[in-house]
Amino acid sequence: MQRIVASGVIMDSYRPLRGSAEVLPDKRLLDRLAWMVLTFTQQPACTIPQATSSRNSMDATYDFFKNRRVCPENIVASCLPDTRTNLQGCCRVLAIQDASEGNFDTLSQTTGLGYTDGHATRGLKFHSTLAVRSDGLVAGLLTQQVWTRPFEAKGRAAKRRQRDAEDKESFRWQDHAQAARQAVPAEVVLIHVADREGDIYDWLAAPRPANTHLLVRVAQAQRVVVYGPLGQRGHLAEVVAEQALLGQQVITVPRADDRPQRQANLSLRVAKVEIQPPKHAKGRRQMPGVEAWIVEAREEQPPAGSTAVHWRLVTTEPILSWEQAVQALSEYQLRWRIERFHFVLKSGCGIERLELSTAERLANAVAVYSQVAVRIMRLTYLARIEPEAEASKEFSVEELRVLEAEQQRRNKQATGPLRTIREAVRVVAQMGGHLGRQGDGPPGLKVLWRGLLALHHRILGFRLGQSTPLSSTKYP
Repeated sequence: MQRIVASGVIMDSYRPLRGSAEVLPDKRLLDRLAWMVLTFTQQPACTIPQATSSRNSMDATYDFFKNRRVCPENIVASCLPDTRTNLQGCCRVLAIQDASEGNFDTLSQTTGLGYTDGHATRGLKFHSTLAVRSDGLVAGLLTQQVWTRPFEAKGRAAKRRQRDAEDKESFRWQDHAQAARQAVPAEVVLIHVADREGDIYDWLAAPRPANTHLLVRVAQAQRVVVYGPLGQRGHLAEVVAEQALLGQQVITVPRADDRPQRQANLSLRVAKVEIQPPKHAKGRRQMPGVEAWIVEAREEQPPAGSTAVHWRLVTTEPILSWEQAVQALSEYQLRWRIERFHFVLKSGCGIERLELSTAERLANAVAVYSQVAVRIMRLTYLARIEPEAEASKEFSVEELRVLEAEQQRRNKQATGPLRTIREAVRVVAQMGGHLGRQGDGPPGLKVLWRGLLALHHRILGFRLGQSTPLSSTKYP
């Protein structure tokens, strides 16, 4: 299976990554990438012509997207040094994977688009791995791949049992896990986290280093597993339900469009099992069973009108104590970070409003805006997790001066400098419409991207008022 590397040609179906990608091959391309990420972070909701603000900058941006030496994989590789810096000192990292798609139905003249899973008839598929610290702070992207599904291949899924594992789109889970392992230091414990779509025997059974594990929500609860000292067989759901109650753990169920945030009291059970190969797998007799632990978290008495939380998680990391079971549950909860990443990418950065003439150019734009989405997320969670971190590490001198002026305008008594992330982000959030009343909670992603846009507009005014404007440094 041929790999297309940095050719500028989007893959017309999913193809394995085949290892780590190389960085952009030209310093000018690296400088342009850094400039775009900085500029688009300051103006996440603006169109490219609005954000670039001059004809030369706009043309340079479009030239970057159409450059045949640029592809999403080497955009991620070029930004990996910042991700590794953000992971310094971490001995345990979550590599959270998920796929999504971009709806480009309105681009009737754009070439190279394919079919999608959703209601869109023309779009792109993309799969990403988000690096998240165990405390929940987003560090950056470890992998990203964009591809299209040819319309002539639609309906071929019915023949998937006849294809080898590497010829299936589902191979991306194993593929990106291998690439993510290469992107972080070898001594770091890496936990690959995925939702039910990642519940695949081939991935569970794939070779991996001793300090690398999977944590995946179970999709096939009725699969037959081997368990117990006598090697009994039973359905996974029934086996774990028969285990003794370990205890109960209260978690926060995040807010969604159809429900408010709430607390849930979960009963935890754990079972050690051996996952068996699929019944219809090619060469099944030669496939080994996979030792794994199942953690079941069930809400026995949900509030009236609420759907009970019921998670079954399969992990290759031994669960031998209550603390390890709670850790697995807590780390799976952080999978929500990649859902928020897709939310920022589509709603905050507006990637589905891009208007480019080819799928290749759209793919490169998605990769650049993905770096922007990660930076907005990092700033949001940094204010919650490390509020006393120095503001100067994330904001330029110019930005802090503008924020201090805005703070004084809102509060005449506040005359001191903004020293911490908490203080600086609070002002950005106020500029985005966050009232900061008791009970409002910390600012979210929406108000922060609105606040960043307002900050950018204030900076333009600040520069116009200065005879020798300060140079803007990298942000965040």
